[in-house]
Amino acid sequence: MAIQTNEPEIIERVVGDRDPLGAYLRDNTGAKVDLTGRTIVCRWLDITDGTQTVADAATVPDADQVANIGLVTYSPATADVATAGTFVVYFIDTTDAVDIRYPYDGAKLTMRIKSEVSR
Repeated sequence: MAIQTNEPEIIERVVGDRDPLGAYLRDNTGAKVDLTGRTIVCRWLDITDGTQTVADAATVPDADQVANIGLVTYSPATADVATAGTFVVYFIDTTDAVDIRYPYDGAKLTMRIKSEVSR
């Protein structure tokens, strides 16, 4: 069985942009993880100093629909996107005694919040 790797992904937003983030959580084989009954938290770390800036509950849509298996969303609060910066974003399944982190192979989702739109 081959272990899948996640390609780095960069999301760029402008200060104040509260559009939800969405991700499909996958295991090390690339299969979507069934999140039925799971508690998922979204975390952001500021890459300049490692400070955790977000640790809020993510939403797991209705997993009864096949298209939603593994899907989580997070709607940033106003304070989350109030300041420009670069953040590593990841999700953690906190349901059991051992937290499971996604992406499983490390933080490869980067959020860049800019003070204005690039041209």
